[in-house]
Amino acid sequence: MKKVLAVILILVVLAIVLIYSLIPARILIVNIAFVKSNASAVQRTVSRNDLWDKWGHGQFTVDKRLSNGVSVNSSYKGTGLPGQIIIISLRDDSSAIRWETSLPVATGPLQRFSSYMHARSLKEKMTVALQYFKNFCDKDSNVYGLHIQQRSTRDTFLVATKFSTRNYPSLSIIYDNINKLRKFAVENNAAETSSPMLNITKEDSSHYNCMVAVPVNQQVTNKGDIFFVRMVPGRFLVTELKGGPLTISQAHQTMRQYFQDYKRTSMAIPFEYLVTDRQFDKDTANWVTRLYYPVY
Repeated sequence: MKKVLAVILILVVLAIVLIYSLIPARILIVNIAFVKSNASAVQRTVSRNDLWDKWGHGQFTVDKRLSNGVSVNSSYKGTGLPGQIIIISLRDDSSAIRWETSLPVATGPLQRFSSYMHARSLKEKMTVALQYFKNFCDKDSNVYGLHIQQRSTRDTFLVATKFSTRNYPSLSIIYDNINKLRKFAVENNAAETSSPMLNITKEDSSHYNCMVAVPVNQQVTNKGDIFFVRMVPGRFLVTELKGGPLTISQAHQTMRQYFQDYKRTSMAIPFEYLVTDRQFDKDTANWVTRLYYPVY
């Protein structure tokens, strides 16, 4: 009996020694992931608490943005355990994410072991949340809200015209000019080959420069304010969207942000393909528009 008690005592002592030697006074928890996305885009995305609510089920909240990441609070025993997510740019199109937090450890051996188990549980939850985040950021369509592709264009023969307005051009003004181009094309035995194209550039608060074009199947001779353009079939960043003027404006902002994030250079003015004929479908929710941004 004494031997059994002695063995038990030795085992208890060994367990306590192991607990104090293997479990530090503060447990560091680190998770790392690699993302196929630009570091600036990743930081904007990781700052969104609405996504953390889905990924972490209320376990994690973003406290504030940092110069290279965010500070994140993890729910622990009714309090917020501070931590940091650091975004490291590897290339223009890839990043590393390092998520770090630390857990204070109680002094008693049983409490110390309990803290260790809490740390393991927290690390597992961080790993799951970080995997959701990685999967989300690996797709540009999630990060930017648009499916952006690089492609060329087959529409190289264009008839075009330019005009200016004091306010943002109305649909009637835009389509008056488009229809003028269509009539000109017919009169010159040229067939329209694709949707009309539009560019609107805001010069100042009361001055808009506009250009519309209609793709055609052959070269035509200039006449008055209508001129022929032979566009080089270069490289374009392209996206397609559905919605009205506000949606289109937001898409342009997103495209400009994409250029900035990836340090791309636009070689000429962007343009819109008016896929849906707005003359006949007045419901802006049905409007399909393709944005083309020339890219170097």
